[in-house]
Amino acid sequence: MNNMNVKVSREATALIEALLLENPHPTNGDWKALVMNNPDYASEIADFSMLFSRNIHLQSEAYDEPLDQDLFDELSEQLFDMLGSVESSANVAQVQLEKIVGPKSRTIARDIGLREHVELLDQIISGETKAPFVLVKRLASNLGLEIASLVQAFALNFSHRPAQAFKSDGKPQLEQEPIDWEGAVRAAELDQEDTDYLLSLERKIE
Repeated sequence: MNNMNVKVSREATALIEALLLENPHPTNGDWKALVMNNPDYASEIADFSMLFSRNIHLQSEAYDEPLDQDLFDELSEQLFDMLGSVESSANVAQVQLEKIVGPKSRTIARDIGLREHVELLDQIISGETKAPFVLVKRLASNLGLEIASLVQAFALNFSHRPAQAFKSDGKPQLEQEPIDWEGAVRAAELDQEDTDYLLSLERKIE
């Protein structure tokens, strides 16, 4: 990442943090306004808002505002126009993700803050687990990818899983939707210190 990208990233982060400090639960309209008012950082803000809004809407019972799908779609389209061919960039991201195997998996897990928990990285890559934004951002930086392309690649990986299998009791063996981060961490049955650390990543912005 060159100096200009680092500078933009820091300035975009400052804009996002200012919005979240003022309003911890911004609407899609708030995100759209931030994008429109800061066109130089539109891609980064839109990247963050897409994942943030999706996670908040799906995971937080306290967030009772309905998802404004029209605004959300409009913001997504604006971002995708800036990035060019989303499908193409997502396919590139998928190729990069496929190379994360063996020792490389452990190295990347450590680099992005997952410590030794390669199994969680595997779940993120497969799309089976919804990762905190900070992990997606770090992984995108590590691989030299756009965040939006990476998120799209996760979704494609999830949708392209093997055909549905069933347990002996007739219940589906594969999850119908990606599981949330807390569910994945707790299912790993780690020690308390690692559990607390990993759960704290959902609240981390950098």
